[in-house]
Parts: sequence; structure tokens; C-alpha cells
Amino acid sequence: MTVNNIAYRDWLARDSNFDLYRLNLRGYWEHGNGHVLAVRQINQWSSNAPPAAYAPVILRGYKIGQYLGKDMSSLEAEERLRLAARWTATIFSGVACLYGGDLNCTDHANVYPNIGAGVQFVVKPKEKIVANLEFAMGKSDNYGIYLRMGYAY
Repeated sequence: MTVNNIAYRDWLARDSNFDLYRLNLRGYWEHGNGHVLAVRQINQWSSNAPPAAYAPVILRGYKIGQYLGKDMSSLEAEERLRLAARWTATIFSGVACLYGGDLNCTDHANVYPNIGAGVQFVVKPKEKIVANLEFAMGKSDNYGIYLRMGYAY
């Protein structure tokens, strides 16, 4: 769990006073032959924030900052399937919602689902360095191809 507050204050050369609050939760459950179910839940809430500081949708398949709302919550689950000693595959799905102000989660326009899959190779087993290639799709023709070191979370 991670909890934090970012306070912007005009006496620190800011144009306005506002706060951003974040709560991130992650859980990992190992089951059978090295498979892992990973879950993350991300929240961001704002108080008196200008639109430029609103919360973005945080899910694979969407560009950070493309969709913004006063507040945002997302939930994503990922199954990590061990294929061989140095190979794993992932399948994942999630949903995010923008709300606050005029936005609410009962309006489908403010709900952002995703789905995707990937493959990982352990480059250095002793150091646990993983090369990760994933593809994710969201709604409205949003998608992403991700090549990174390590898992998404």
C-alpha cells in the first residue's frame, strides 16, 4: 500500500493552492507451479485542483493525460503464467473510472476498460531482470505496445 499527498501552495511559487491525494494497493498470490495472480488498485483524488492537475486514467492501453477527471479509480488484475524456467506469459484486464465534478461512474463515457496479453523473458535470473513485451487494448481505438524491463507492477 502507498498513500501520499502532494500539496501545491502559492507561497512555493505556485499559481494556486490545491492538493492531490493518492492511494495505491497491490497484491500478489502465488498458485501452482510458479503462476502468480497480481492485482493493483489505484486512486487519485483532488481538492481545488485546476483541470491541468486532474487525475488521468492509469491503465495499459491508454495514454497518460488523454482522459482526465477530478478523481480517478482503477482496478487491474494480471495472471502471470510460468511457461518455462525463464519464460512467462501474462493476460490482464481492468477498468478505470473518472468521477467528481460533473463526472460519475454510472455514465459509460467515464468508464475505461482494458484487456491485454504479453510475454516475458528472464534476462538475468540471479538479479531477477525481466524483459517484458505486452499489447493492451482500451475503448475507442486506444491501444498500446509496451516493451520494458520488469513487469507493469
